[in-house]
Amino acid sequence: MKLCLINIPYLEVYGKINMGHNSAYPLGLGYIAAVAKERGHEVLLLDPEAEGKDLVSVVDRLRDFRPDLVGLSCVTANFTIACRWASVIKKELPVLLAVGGVHVSALPEKSLQDCPDIDIVVIGEGEYVVSALCDFIEKKELDLAAVPSIAYRKHGKVVINEKKGFIEDLDRLPYPDRTQVDVGWYRLQPQFERGKLHATILSSRGCPSSCTFCGNITTGRKYRPHGAVYFVNELEYLVKKYGIRHFHIVDDNFAADRDRVVRICEEILRRQLNITWFIFGRVDQLNDRELLGLMKKAGCIYILFGVESGNQRILDNIKKQVTLEQTEAACRLCREAGIRYLNSFIIGCPGETKKTAEDTVRFAISLKAVITGFSILIPFPGTAIFQQYYREKVKEIKDWSNWCSVGDDIPFDYTHTELSREELLKIVAGAYRRYYLRLPQIIRLLSFGFRPSVLLAYLRGGIGLLRASFNWYFASKTAKKTP
Repeated sequence: MKLCLINIPYLEVYGKINMGHNSAYPLGLGYIAAVAKERGHEVLLLDPEAEGKDLVSVVDRLRDFRPDLVGLSCVTANFTIACRWASVIKKELPVLLAVGGVHVSALPEKSLQDCPDIDIVVIGEGEYVVSALCDFIEKKELDLAAVPSIAYRKHGKVVINEKKGFIEDLDRLPYPDRTQVDVGWYRLQPQFERGKLHATILSSRGCPSSCTFCGNITTGRKYRPHGAVYFVNELEYLVKKYGIRHFHIVDDNFAADRDRVVRICEEILRRQLNITWFIFGRVDQLNDRELLGLMKKAGCIYILFGVESGNQRILDNIKKQVTLEQTEAACRLCREAGIRYLNSFIIGCPGETKKTAEDTVRFAISLKAVITGFSILIPFPGTAIFQQYYREKVKEIKDWSNWCSVGDDIPFDYTHTELSREELLKIVAGAYRRYYLRLPQIIRLLSFGFRPSVLLAYLRGGIGLLRASFNWYFASKTAKKTP
C-alpha cells in the first residue's frame, strides 16, 4: 500500500508581513510516516514549501508515485490552501484523500462541508489511525465504519466515528522519519537562529493547563511524556546521524515534570552531547534557580515564556493560573542563570481594554527580554474562547485565511473585548515600536549578537518585526469588516 503525506504550505498566510523563509520539519507527518513504514507500507513524505516546490511539482511526484492514499496536514490559517490543493489533486488523480491537523479535528463536519474534495478527516493523533486506514486499503477491505477517530461522508451525510484515546506509551513510537527530507531545508525564525544545523523534536505531548485561548485538542490536556532515556537517545541519534547540535524542543509543557527535566539534563551531561536547546516554558514551573542552573549546564540557551498579559485580571480571565510576580521572578532567575528568555504576549484577550493593553506593554518593557512578541488573540476553533463567544458564527465562515495571530488582519469584529479591530491592530503596532525603538533594547540586541552570524540573524528578525508593526498600523487604517 502506498501512502503519500504532504505538509501544506503556510508562509503565504502571513501576507505582507512575511519575514522570509523559515520552516520546521513536520513532526506529526514524520511520526505517521514512521509508524506506517513499520507496518510495511510504502511512504512518500513531501514538504513542498521547505523544498521550494510548487503544486505542479507535487502533482508530478504523485503521478510517479501513484499513491492509494494521500494525507494532507494543515492548521486553521492554511486550511483554505489545503482545500485548494485537495481540489487540484483530486482532479488529477483518482485517489482517496484524508486531512488531519488541529483545525479539522476541532471542526470535522464543517471541514467536510467546506471542502468536498476531502474524503476523510483524521481526528486527533494520526499515527495509528492512518496506519489502520492503510491496512484496510491494502487488504481491499476498506470499511470506514471500523476505523476510529475519523469523519467521512455516507449517503451525503457526515459520519463521525468514536474517537480513540490518546497514545499513552509514547516510547513505543518510532522516531519521526526524516529520511525523505534534507534537514538543511529547515530554518528557524530569525529570532531563534543560531547559525547551526538544527532540528525540532518532541519530548512530551499534552498540557494539563486550562488556558482558554489554547486549541491543543490533537494532543489533549493530559501530560504524556517520553521517558528521559528515550528522549536523550533520540537527541544522540540526531547528533550522530545528521551532525545536529541545536534543538528546538516544541513541547507545549516541557517542564511539567521537574524530576524528568533533571533526568534529561543529567543524561545529556553524562553522554557529553555538547548541544544547545530551546524550550517553551511556563513561569510558574521555572521559578527554580537550581533547575535553571542545571538546564543551562546541559545546553539550554533560550526559553520562550508565554506571558500573555501584564494585567492580573486578564491573566485570570484566560485561566493562565500564573501571577505577574511569578513572571518577574522567572525572568530574573533566567538572567542569573545565563539563559536568554523570550516573552510572548497576546493583545485582545477577553475583557481587554486600552488600559489593560497599556499595562501589558509597560510590563513587557520592564521584563527586559531580548526578544518579545505581541500578537492579537485569534479565537481558534477548539478553544474555550471560541466555544463561549463564536460557536454559532462558524456557520458563516467560508474563508479561514485571516486566522493567523501574526497576519495582516483579524478574521472579524470581536465580542469578547470592547476593542475594535482597528484599535487592536494599532495597539500591537505601537507595542512593537515602543519595545524595540529604545536605546536600552537596541543595546541589548547588539550585545546578544556575540557572533557575526547570530547578530545578523537577530538584526534581520528585529527589522522584520518593525516592518510587521508598520503593516499592522496601516492595516488598522484600512481594515474592512468581513464575515
